[in-house]
Amino acid sequence: MAADSQSLFAWYQAQDPSNFKGGFRAKEAGVVPFVPNFDGDFFPKPLDILRKEAPKKEAMITVAEMESVGMIVFNKLFAEPYSNFGQFVDETYGLDVTDYYEDVKKNLTNFYLGNVSPLDRNATNKQVCDYVSDSVFNSGALDSVRSYAKYGNKAYFGSFNYFNKASTDVADVLQPFKVASHSSDFKYYFGSGVMTDFKPNTEEKKVMTMVEDLMANFVKYGDPNGKNKTKTWKPYNLTQPLKYYKIGYPTSGMADNFQNGRLSLYDDINKNSKKYQEIVYGFPKLSKKVIFKKSG
Repeated sequence: MAADSQSLFAWYQAQDPSNFKGGFRAKEAGVVPFVPNFDGDFFPKPLDILRKEAPKKEAMITVAEMESVGMIVFNKLFAEPYSNFGQFVDETYGLDVTDYYEDVKKNLTNFYLGNVSPLDRNATNKQVCDYVSDSVFNSGALDSVRSYAKYGNKAYFGSFNYFNKASTDVADVLQPFKVASHSSDFKYYFGSGVMTDFKPNTEEKKVMTMVEDLMANFVKYGDPNGKNKTKTWKPYNLTQPLKYYKIGYPTSGMADNFQNGRLSLYDDINKNSKKYQEIVYGFPKLSKKVIFKKSG
């Protein structure tokens, strides 16, 4: 295999396209399509070791307030979210990613749905959205920022929480919970709507200026605060593991208890998963299993 990026690119160009079509299934990936394939080649060492050995770099990692709310509109499983919850779990914590699948599935179901009635469609949708957001986006984002900080990288962790309830963007209109969701922040960074033309009002133009400044400052200086003497967005600190920067309007600032502390659940799951421990650390270092509390 190629040892540098140019020869690697040349190798890919020389391959028959059929080599990359159909039949591929990443190991330890569930059915989520945008995760690494741990084949021992592209990732020659466990992730924790690779991060430790990598050159130190600044990072800015953000999520939206409720990443998966748009799926209520487009994912057929939300037709019966309570009875289909097990299928949501299968998409992220199937037999190929956890060692004690039945326990994980039972604990996740109890945690997210234990305090809601199957007849309360709104509450059920909210809890299932929280699960998909946490398992697919939030837990990985928090894991990443902790890993960066662990090895001396300066990382900025944030959540985009602004939502214009008067928005005419089709994606915003259709979603039942009027909160920032996956890609709803796109138009404020890049000036283009997700499904329709973006025609920002006065307030939204101010939001655009704010987030564009954060992004541009990070690109230029490695710090979203730029050269401002007042550093409102503090770097992530492992001694305050749930502290993050809440991006909103008219004010933004540091906030506590990211996603209401729900993500400790995933730490418990991963600590008990031999497969997860081997992928990240190269060896299992399992802890005693715990009973998870209910969410909500």
